[in-house]
Amino acid sequence: MKKQSTPEYGKVKLFAKITSPVFSALFYVFVVFFLVLIILSLILAIVNVTPDKLLLPPFMHLVHENGQHTGYNLYVGNGIRIFAEKDVVTLAAMKKVIYSGIIVLGSFCLAAAPFCRFMARLFKNLGAGMVFAAKNPRYIYYIGLDVMLGVTLYRFVSRFYNYNLVKHFAADASNVHLSLSVDYSGILIGLLILLFGCIYGYACGVFKQISEKEETKSNLPKEQ
Repeated sequence: MKKQSTPEYGKVKLFAKITSPVFSALFYVFVVFFLVLIILSLILAIVNVTPDKLLLPPFMHLVHENGQHTGYNLYVGNGIRIFAEKDVVTLAAMKKVIYSGIIVLGSFCLAAAPFCRFMARLFKNLGAGMVFAAKNPRYIYYIGLDVMLGVTLYRFVSRFYNYNLVKHFAADASNVHLSLSVDYSGILIGLLILLFGCIYGYACGVFKQISEKEETKSNLPKEQ
């Protein structure tokens, strides 16, 4: 495959050379973080202390009034905060919510790791001047599928996580129910990336045919 070295491509090539190792490093960061989440899950399973002595997750803060521990503030997201009284919060409920948070982070890592991996490989080829390498469209296909499935999974488990927060810590959670639905934004973005991959693949195929024709003409014997 011929390498592209036009002056207009110089800036893109430099950007790709810089970005490729960044995505490679992020890939390993997400893999290590996912393994850490697994270890934390195993440790949490054997923890048996009172809720106020448990190391609280970032979304949960102790509330004190007149020097006395009265409850917890839980930040659901989107500016929503829930106050849970001390007696309502049990160790089992906290574990369920923490496990839900671990699942959310784990699903993000599972989506982000392959995304970074294929982006690193794509930018590596672009940085090497192989714009029309046969593997480039394949990497774009994989990225599109990863975005489509990863974003959909992440949005679903995030809703389950918010449901667990409200269900276990709201004052009256008897009327709280989980509404299952699909977020189509990830699917639409993934389809657009797949479409771009198809167009890119067609361009690579055309470039390969042109290169083969030029190579065949150059190998023909010249007229005397």
